[in-house]
Amino acid sequence: MALYIAVALGAFLLFLVQPMAARFILPWFGGGPAVWSSCLLFFQVALLAGYGYAHLGRRLSLVRQARLHLVLLGLAILTLPIAPSAAWAATETGAPALRILGLLTVTVGAPYIVLAATAPLLQDWFARSGMGAAPYAMRCRLRASAADIDKRPATSGERATTSASGRARPT
Repeated sequence: MALYIAVALGAFLLFLVQPMAARFILPWFGGGPAVWSSCLLFFQVALLAGYGYAHLGRRLSLVRQARLHLVLLGLAILTLPIAPSAAWAATETGAPALRILGLLTVTVGAPYIVLAATAPLLQDWFARSGMGAAPYAMRCRLRASAADIDKRPATSGERATTSASGRARPT
């Protein structure tokens, strides 16, 4: 049960970082397409980097992998709180993409990458420890709440189901 809680908490924190970072930078850079595209680019690349770290870490033993992750987690904690300096604020008009990417890398880069690696690492440790079933069952249980959405009544007592074309239809 603790494993499920740790994976869910890691995922929650991972997606909590994004609006926290946006809260700081939007007043400085505005809400234009370049700002949102830069943020999206950073968070997708950082997520991929976290998954890459988790994948490459599989070459280590469980003990070494856990020690490495705890050290990186401790180093990431040292970069907290996630509050960028006002020196990062936009001073000139123009393309803010590089400034935003730099700001996000310095302020949220390490914690985000470590958090992105947490769920895959925990699932791998669970599978390699031999203590239970494959981690896929755990992933299914964690995502089960999304399936409950399909079970709710649509309107006026009708149930909505999905047809083969992917469109919702009443039953």
